[in-house]
Amino acid sequence: MEPHWAEVELRGTKLRDPRRVKTLARTVTALCHRPQLPLTAALGRGAREAAGDLFKHEDTRVADLIAGSVVSTARRHGHARVNPRRAVRPAARAAER
Repeated sequence: MEPHWAEVELRGTKLRDPRRVKTLARTVTALCHRPQLPLTAALGRGAREAAGDLFKHEDTRVADLIAGSVVSTARRHGHARVNPRRAVRPAARAAER
C-alpha cells in the first residue's frame, strides 16, 4: 500500500516516538479535509486528545514538528540535502515565544 501524502510529507519530522509522527500526519490530514470546522469536530474527540498530548508533550518543539515538511519541500525544489534544524530555527524560535 502506498503511504498517505501526509506520512510522506512529514517523514523527516523529528519526534522520539514514531507513533507521534503518525498522530501528526492524521491530525494534518483531518484538518486539511475539514479546515472550516472547530478542532474537535474536524478530528473527533480521541484524535483531538492525541493531538493535544502531542502538542503539549515536553519534548515537542515547533522545529521538530515542521522539520519533515521543510525537508520534503526542499527535495521538491531540487535540494537533495538540507539540515531541517538549521532551516527552521528562526521561524521556530519566533513561534515558541
